[in-house]
Amino acid sequence: MRCLRLAATGDRTINIHSYYNDQPVDYLFWQGMALRLLGEQQTAQQLFSEMKQWAQEMAKNQY
Repeated sequence: MRCLRLAATGDRTINIHSYYNDQPVDYLFWQGMALRLLGEQQTAQQLFSEMKQWAQEMAKNQY
């Protein structure tokens, strides 16, 4: 449980402009999975929704 709590902590935002010190998106995925396993379904779902929106926006801007 301690590992899940540690994985669930930290910044939960995705920055459109990535900088060297920004949290990589894959970390946010695992943070969401940890939240889900800790029973924080709503928080995890919000994080996954934001990740999906970010990915769609990035895909739209690349083409």
